[in-house]
Amino acid sequence: VFFLDATRNKLDALPFSLPFSTGAKKEKKMSAIKLTYFDFGGRAEPLRLALFLGGQAFEDERIQFADWPEKKKTTPLGQVPVAEIDGQQFTQTTALLRYFGRKSGLYPDTLDQLKIDELIEIVNDVTARVPKDKDEEVKKANRAIFVENELRPALTFVDKKIANYGRKFAVSDNITILDLLLLSLVHGISAGSWDYVDKTVIEDFPNIVSRHKLLLADDKVAEYYKAHKN
Repeated sequence: VFFLDATRNKLDALPFSLPFSTGAKKEKKMSAIKLTYFDFGGRAEPLRLALFLGGQAFEDERIQFADWPEKKKTTPLGQVPVAEIDGQQFTQTTALLRYFGRKSGLYPDTLDQLKIDELIEIVNDVTARVPKDKDEEVKKANRAIFVENELRPALTFVDKKIANYGRKFAVSDNITILDLLLLSLVHGISAGSWDYVDKTVIEDFPNIVSRHKLLLADDKVAEYYKAHKN
């Protein structure tokens, strides 16, 4: 569900800046955390941001592709991201995002949590169905159908929900883990991470895009991207 990073927007070109506030109460900070993923944003980007925005110290292990075959043997399911917390390894991106979000005050224990989960699951469902095929022509044709019959309806639903909520960010006036997931989605599509999917398709969903711009303009998010260029 998470994607390769796009070339970053020039944050200093944005005309506005918002103070960072999660609004939700943070839980007691986690102890030793090691987050392992490749040396780009992808699936790990919302996790890294959730930890950073919550002021949670963590070891950001970034694997080079050449080292992956050996590193893969040390992971529970042969995949990343993997989080090691107090010596225990944990997998599954969304489970980790919810846990980190709760600890960082980005996953409120209110009705907003249901709003967040509903839209997260919709995004997860549709991105998991991106067609794959070894035959490039078949993949190209299937992805065109996917965009019109699955991606557009799903993102239209998400976009309308955001509009109806009418909040500063996706479902709240404060940043939540949903905003971090949507950031990864926007970056991935606009970077061309899916072959044969128009990189500009995300522009058809103005409420997703507008919240994305507000998120990038947040002081803490901008601070993160100034320190992490890829």
